[in-house]
Amino acid sequence: MITYKCCIDVDRRVIFQTFLDGFSDYIIKFETTESLFFERFFGAEGNNLEYSFIAMEEGRGIGIILGGIREFDGLRTMRCGTMCVSPLFRNKGIASQLLKLHKKKAIEENCKQLFLEVIASNNNAINFYESNGYFKVYDLIYYSTEKFDWLENVTTDSIEDISIEELRAFRNSFSELHINWQNEID
Repeated sequence: MITYKCCIDVDRRVIFQTFLDGFSDYIIKFETTESLFFERFFGAEGNNLEYSFIAMEEGRGIGIILGGIREFDGLRTMRCGTMCVSPLFRNKGIASQLLKLHKKKAIEENCKQLFLEVIASNNNAINFYESNGYFKVYDLIYYSTEKFDWLENVTTDSIEDISIEELRAFRNSFSELHINWQNEID
């Protein structure tokens, strides 16, 4: 029988193993340790065990959704930081149930929007989220380079301390620029 629990009531090793199993066949290969997983997903990513849920069968995690709450785009927002289901348990309604728990928690916490990010080529996830009422708001575009020679001419005359308020004001001056959840000022 499948049961669902808040992650605050589950051993960290089970949470980590469920994540690894659920993403074992993902587009991007995850190679991480348990400590780095928790540091990233419950640190910089802004998820919280209190807002995260896990599907269990016979003591084993078979699906998980990680959630975090913060002000985002001016609204109290519940973000789905990640969701996955073990390949052996897909298409059994587990992801839908995890999403329902996520939404219920968002309502209990007075959130005004639900938010998540999906890789553009992950059509299965996109179709799933759209069938559950989500819609695309914007595209995140990332750029990278291996040419760093332009840095050779960059100089800094001085470095000054600034307050978080000054940094927030600077960030807000770029209101037309959408910054993803992980890189917002908070």
